[in-house]
Amino acid sequence: MSQRSRRGSFCQRGQAEVWAIVLALLMLLHACGSGNSVVLEEVVEQVYPIEPDTNITVQNRDGAVMVYGSDARELRVRAVKKAYSRERLSQITTEVSRTQGTISVITKFPSQPNWAFSDRSGTVDYTIVIPATARISKLDLHAGEVLLDGMRGREVHAKLGDGRISARNCFTNLDVTMNRGTLTLS
Repeated sequence: MSQRSRRGSFCQRGQAEVWAIVLALLMLLHACGSGNSVVLEEVVEQVYPIEPDTNITVQNRDGAVMVYGSDARELRVRAVKKAYSRERLSQITTEVSRTQGTISVITKFPSQPNWAFSDRSGTVDYTIVIPATARISKLDLHAGEVLLDGMRGREVHAKLGDGRISARNCFTNLDVTMNRGTLTLS
């Protein structure tokens, strides 16, 4: 057998192995994308009586925080949790804690997995109605949207990593910080 015919069969065998690997990778990637694409939701609603000058703190990682000032003497929280799996949805918790003169609304997400194809889904969208004269000492959202509407208290402090902040009809000392995104004041 000549040198040339041995080299030809080696090249053909090498090409066949490359195509087999490419085909296997394509099948693997297709299988990774065929998971559940339906967004699951869970709604949690809570109401607490509070004083008009209560101090409010809100912490969330991903989603939206919409805060509306009202004449009511209550805190009304509606949290819509979203995720791609039941397990992930159940691991996201919303906690409301009360101490004298302060209410905290905190979102707890499970730790982020290190594996690239694991489920990292999960957002929480809050609609919060509070007395217009309440003080928001801390509203912290990593990514998403913040809306402040009708606030009349001493001050509002809001911090957003990436996303959009809108403040409408607010007559208060407004301290807004954001890394990247859009700020709308009206």
